Amino acid sequence: MSKNVKAKTAQPLSTEEKLEKMIFGEVHTPGGEDLVVVRRQALEAALIEATENARRLPAHLDAANSDDPFMAEDVAAYDRAKERGGPVLTQDQMNRIIAGESTLRVWREAAGKTQGQLAADAGVSQSYIADLEAGRKEGGIQLWRRIADALGCDLDDLA
Repeated sequence: MSKNVKAKTAQPLSTEEKLEKMIFGEVHTPGGEDLVVVRRQALEAALIEATENARRLPAHLDAANSDDPFMAEDVAAYDRAKERGGPVLTQDQMNRIIAGESTLRVWREAAGKTQGQLAADAGVSQSYIADLEAGRKEGGIQLWRRIADALGCDLDDLA
């Protein structure tokens, strides 16, 4: 007598489950740092998988097809920037903002404008743009909208 047994198909692990399997332990240093110890083989396998997945990505991602909400948001913002013909920041430019450089300065330079050109387009003085970039002035929402329009970026990009 034979039994009909259905083979269970293994579901792929989520990113969170993969990370949990990689973690070997946690260390809390006397200085207050929380460190995670990972298994080398698991880390190397994850890096290889990520590299292979990146190679399979299409040149242009459709935000609607992304399972990652942050990726979808980034792709949608990129698509909006491309549609309006405005600047799109490079990784180096993003790193400058992350490092604390003036967001306005980075976007202005990405748009290929001088402070004087941006000032004329936004209806303010060049010294006012310099003050905004240096953080000496804040400016109102209407001004920031004019600046965003002059740079060809979203108002949110300047926040």
